[in-house]
Amino acid sequence: MYGESLRSEIVDQIQFFRSLIQDIGRSDPDALIAHTFTLGWKEAAERWTPGLVEEVHGIATGAALPFIDLFSWQCVQEIFWYLTQNGLNGLAGGSCSALADAGTATHPTLLAQNADTIPFWHHHQVLLNIMPTRDDEPEMLIMAYPGLIGPYGLNSAGVGVCVNALFYKLNNSTKGLCTPFLTRGILEKRTFEEAIDFIKMVPHASGNTLTIGAPGKVIAFEVSANQIAPYMLPGYLKRTCHTNHVLVSKDFQPGILADDEKTNSHDRLELLENALAAIPEPLTVDDIKGILSSHGENAQLCRHEDDPLGSMTTYCTIMELTQHPRLHITFGPPCRETFNIVEFTGGPGANVSEIPPLT
Repeated sequence: MYGESLRSEIVDQIQFFRSLIQDIGRSDPDALIAHTFTLGWKEAAERWTPGLVEEVHGIATGAALPFIDLFSWQCVQEIFWYLTQNGLNGLAGGSCSALADAGTATHPTLLAQNADTIPFWHHHQVLLNIMPTRDDEPEMLIMAYPGLIGPYGLNSAGVGVCVNALFYKLNNSTKGLCTPFLTRGILEKRTFEEAIDFIKMVPHASGNTLTIGAPGKVIAFEVSANQIAPYMLPGYLKRTCHTNHVLVSKDFQPGILADDEKTNSHDRLELLENALAAIPEPLTVDDIKGILSSHGENAQLCRHEDDPLGSMTTYCTIMELTQHPRLHITFGPPCRETFNIVEFTGGPGANVSEIPPLT
């Protein structure tokens, strides 16, 4: 269904992906994709998330595209750090901003993120409503782009995950689980503890921060090829936040000893930390809307098409992680876009139909 209904958009995404490889990576797309297909990412996905590999096969069939094209598209982050580590041009580090608050008995756990990507992906956002195929599986809401199976989302059991890229500093692996398979694997779990066990069990392809939430609990992990390092906001037991520089991990790539050079990521984290310090626990949805819509003097948490660093907020998501979870989402910068509220109803496609089409 996914492949058939978005066939033309998926084809466009694959073509764009290949053009990035050629223009930015200065590589032949066919040769590079054929090579990376043999590195070990497929084997890791087949071992740890075989159902998701089957899902990618289904998308490829529906979109009338080769499986290798759809699988390599899932590995877009990994392919570009692979280019960089092999002396070719790759994509720069990410620019997302995430925060979480565990809430109280009367206030929901909140997990939120501005997903900042290249402006091309604005107006190409996809919200997937994935219904369970087994009694022990939760329903899922996944924020993606055409043809991808992840990477952000939450499930009907109240487990949510956000991702911030750290692959440009931390050790990566060609034998690990690529990011969309990793996050979808997390969202197949029904409890906070099961999600963390999964994070600790599987090998990681890319350096990332995974911010995890579930009712009454939040934590961030800086994950990489050789280390999993937890992080909570200093001075808080129930809050965490992250941008795109390393805070606790020691698993740096060879030749990189620290991540303390002042960057836009440091400015954004400072903006996040100052905003959180000004708001007593617990946070509310409106608090987070204000924080993620902010434009500081040195950094912007909410980023637009004309951002000088070439990054734009294509999603703002705020997840209420309770026994009855729901999602607040914008398709674009939150300072100017309307928040849609999406709830789990248990009916196929019922959630997605409430969201107006993108224009």
